[in-house]
Amino acid sequence: MRRLSSGATEPLDALWTDPGAILRASGRTPDPWQERFLKGGWSRALLCCSRQTGKSTSLGALTVKTMLTEYPALCLLIGPAERQAKELMKAHVARMFAGLGWPVQAVKMGELEIELANGSRCLVLPDNERTVRGYSEVSLVVIDEASRVSDDLYYS
Repeated sequence: MRRLSSGATEPLDALWTDPGAILRASGRTPDPWQERFLKGGWSRALLCCSRQTGKSTSLGALTVKTMLTEYPALCLLIGPAERQAKELMKAHVARMFAGLGWPVQAVKMGELEIELANGSRCLVLPDNERTVRGYSEVSLVVIDEASRVSDDLYYS
């Protein structure tokens, strides 16, 4: 069960049909495009939006949804620099889990990794093609500020 900020509880399965609940539980009102994006139905997505429109927020919500509904999921958060990827983890992923009341217990929580009791993990990686190799059965790859990462990263 998950507890929303309103105090109501719903099964985690509700995130399949209403993933925008992740944003609402963390005190945000999702835009219509964010609702459509979070519902998925795509194998690859590119968000081409202006600055400060909620791209990183949406990516954080998608990571949380993946970790809770597709477990055991492995999610990789990649940024042009480790600092940026850590900010995505802290300001969005961890914050949204907190908004949901940590419906699945975190067994490991750090700046570079979150591991849940359901076996899902989220790892922070910098733009370095050597550091992203070797992971298998990856459920989600998030490249924040994708226009700023190296071509070598994409090729790897």
